[in-house]
Amino acid sequence: MQRPVSKVTSSFVWPALAVAGWVAAGVVVARGGPWRRAAAPAAPYRFAIDLPDSVEVANNVGIKLTISKDGSQTAIVGMKAGRRAIYLRRSADIQARLVAGTDSGYNPVFSPDGGWLLFLSGGRLLKVRTQGGAPEPVADSVLAASWGDDGSIVFDRGNALWRVPASGGEARRVAVSAAEERVRRLSWPDVLPGSKHALVTIWRGSTSIDSARIGAVSLSDGKVTDLGIPGVNPHYAAPGYIVFARSGGAVAAVPFSLRRLATTGEPTTLLENVWHGGGGGTDFAVSDNGVLAYHGGVPDAAEMTMVAVARDGSARPLPLLGKQRFGEPRLSPDGRHMAVAIGPPAPSDTGEVWVYDLTTGTRSRLSTRGVNIRPEWTRDGSRVVYIERLRDSQFVVARRWDSTGAPEILARGRTPAFYELAIGPAGGWSAVRTGLAPGGSAILVAPTDTLSATRPFDAQARVAITPKISPDGRMMAFVTTEAGRREVFIKPVTGPGERVRVSTEGGTEPVWSPDGHTLYFRGLANLMSASVTEQPALAAGAPVAMFADTLFRSVAHTGYDIFPDGRDFLMLGGWSRAQTRAYLLVNWTQAMRQR
Repeated sequence: MQRPVSKVTSSFVWPALAVAGWVAAGVVVARGGPWRRAAAPAAPYRFAIDLPDSVEVANNVGIKLTISKDGSQTAIVGMKAGRRAIYLRRSADIQARLVAGTDSGYNPVFSPDGGWLLFLSGGRLLKVRTQGGAPEPVADSVLAASWGDDGSIVFDRGNALWRVPASGGEARRVAVSAAEERVRRLSWPDVLPGSKHALVTIWRGSTSIDSARIGAVSLSDGKVTDLGIPGVNPHYAAPGYIVFARSGGAVAAVPFSLRRLATTGEPTTLLENVWHGGGGGTDFAVSDNGVLAYHGGVPDAAEMTMVAVARDGSARPLPLLGKQRFGEPRLSPDGRHMAVAIGPPAPSDTGEVWVYDLTTGTRSRLSTRGVNIRPEWTRDGSRVVYIERLRDSQFVVARRWDSTGAPEILARGRTPAFYELAIGPAGGWSAVRTGLAPGGSAILVAPTDTLSATRPFDAQARVAITPKISPDGRMMAFVTTEAGRREVFIKPVTGPGERVRVSTEGGTEPVWSPDGHTLYFRGLANLMSASVTEQPALAAGAPVAMFADTLFRSVAHTGYDIFPDGRDFLMLGGWSRAQTRAYLLVNWTQAMRQR
């Protein structure tokens, strides 16, 4: 049976000390930090770390914080005016500061001595000194990494774990998934003291947390040991615990013997509703002296509304559609209906696709089983195409918009074969974004009538997301990150032609105008527009700011749409992801020892 450490950690509410944050804790910090064991109280307590003014915790970018082994430094991925970077807070500092050289960084990890930061940017693993400077490359096409005390770095790429000297050199594969042992993927490595083994997430099936277990892998012979704990994203904490994530953003700890590589007790829940994303990424990190850093998750009441936004930025609520945990909305070609995925009232790994009548607000459920996301309309408006996940398999499914007739499977694969869809004209080309590419995300194209016959779209893009095919089916708009930040490009769907950059200062979530002559996208702080011409050569005009964009941003997916008349945009309102602080849970290990 799982036990919460204390009432103060069982929900997303913090005590009075935490509300005061670093201001109230300043006297303690001046004496060397609130986590000094001699000064720490017997019960766990927590307080907030605020980011500087105008900086928010970045959203939808994987892991967003880490803490050094000695607990004296916390690094947080922040967003300011649309620019993402890593901010560092030392225990004696009054305010977090920007770490130079960490543009577009995420998934930060400290070196064992706290002098360096590892981070990802555009699928590349980089390292930079904590005082800032020019980042140094470590490896390409990396998903997550851990820095061992022997001076090596272990990272996951594809379905394997790799090891590379932190000082530079050739990466060597140390472990690989084994189909005969029902191990489809190894991820989220955390190198154990001594650097002979690493904790790891073992994926038995899909990327659903329900199929994942915590394991230990030998870095010498690649042998994987299942520790018998369902969960993801494990971290070792001295003197002997594994801290890991479970479904819904819960974080738990279990006693662990380094010598035996085995657990020695039952898991205890430490926190609930910690921010979590796809693939098991959960926003927490631990030090070796009883400090757990984390970023709070989605509020239970994080329901959103639909809003029609005119080209001048004036917003008109659509109350008939109600409040739901809406996903990305898509308008039918005639503008009378909306297809959207909806999650349950509380955060979970489920979802259904619904079709709404925009005039009456009535709705009907389209999906019939599994987890369903990312609906798109066929160009004639007769069907809705969406992604369905059932255990460790994914399907591209089409069904008539009015729910008549049985769903038809258009393509199938193992998770994460499909992240997004872009449906082109019949007889033309469509696109899917897959998570099975070497860099973790790539766009593939296929004939609309044969979606299973995919082929690569842009070999130059290290990571590519949000495919959007133009109304005439000839052009693709998409986002890549190899420039160090997300930028919008266009390129012919097939055939010859170089890609053309559209955004100039960062951009996400492209949407074509109904006539195909304009591309809209989300810039740093505004909704932007740029003209697109194909003759005499493919070209994009200078981006123009349309209005201040303060509504919900999906970032990794296109979270809005445009009405067929081109006058209004359909956007999500009613809740913002913006958060400006992270939290430290102090002395949780002492409470564990008292049990």
